[in-house]
Amino acid sequence: MANMTARLNKERERLFTEPVEGIRVAVDDSNMRYFYAIIEGPKDSPYEGGFFKLQLFLSEQYPHSPPKCLFMTKVYHPNIDKIGRICLDILKTKWSPAQQVRTVLLSIQALLGSPNPDDPLDNDVAAEWKTNEAKAVETAREWTRLYATEKHLGDVSNFETQRLQTEPIDGIQVEIDETNARFFHVIVNGPKDCPYEGGRFKLQLFLPEEYPMTAPKCLFLTKIYHPNIDNVGRICLDILKEKWSPALQIRTVLLSIQALLSAPNPDDPLANDVASQWKSDEAQAIRIGNSLFYALYDLFVCSFRDYFL
Repeated sequence: MANMTARLNKERERLFTEPVEGIRVAVDDSNMRYFYAIIEGPKDSPYEGGFFKLQLFLSEQYPHSPPKCLFMTKVYHPNIDKIGRICLDILKTKWSPAQQVRTVLLSIQALLGSPNPDDPLDNDVAAEWKTNEAKAVETAREWTRLYATEKHLGDVSNFETQRLQTEPIDGIQVEIDETNARFFHVIVNGPKDCPYEGGRFKLQLFLPEEYPMTAPKCLFLTKIYHPNIDNVGRICLDILKEKWSPALQIRTVLLSIQALLSAPNPDDPLANDVASQWKSDEAQAIRIGNSLFYALYDLFVCSFRDYFL
């Protein structure tokens, strides 16, 4: 198990320090076996100009068994079926423990550049490709325009929302606003063994039109004494700023906020007076954090929409 963890850490580090051109990768904070990727359509292919979102999962048998991969973006391709499964030899018979997540992503990128109708997963697309390649290529281009351009990346939020409902995060409740599917109402329970244990903290999260190319906007509605959350509820969190990646998800953001409650960081403050108290007398700061529990309320709800819109 230790060897497996070390290998995963090494693979992740290389993906981030030596990124593959045209491929963006993020790891699920709650499970290091889940990877999210966006692959740009290769140049001079029917998929050029497209952004294709995938999920990749490493089973407990990895690296002795291959990763499980699924396209989340609709794509017209003889080797990718309607639900996103991929026909690729290294994901089946030609897998080797010497290969890595990086190898798989490069192979999928290459598959977009060179569809193979002789080894199909979608027989209808393959038949079209073999009988009338020009028409098939044009259909692939049209699907790329319809489903995979930068502005359509946000449609994947439907999948994210579905996953949040079918695989809820322990200690986090999420509801979608009935009037605007880009608004999420969230309650984060204060994590165990931290100053916020026993608290229920209400947040709102908003996905801008540019999502996932830009990060979600998040705001605490419940008053909280925390060095990284200011008195109007704004949050200082790197993945909401310079470390945001389109391969990240709403789930990742919520887990990171939950982790921030567990581990306040006074060295990167948003509330300078709280950070100063935390650094000069942490015990007193924790006592204040424990004492300042406020009932859930909607004091900032009216200003929230103005703040984001």
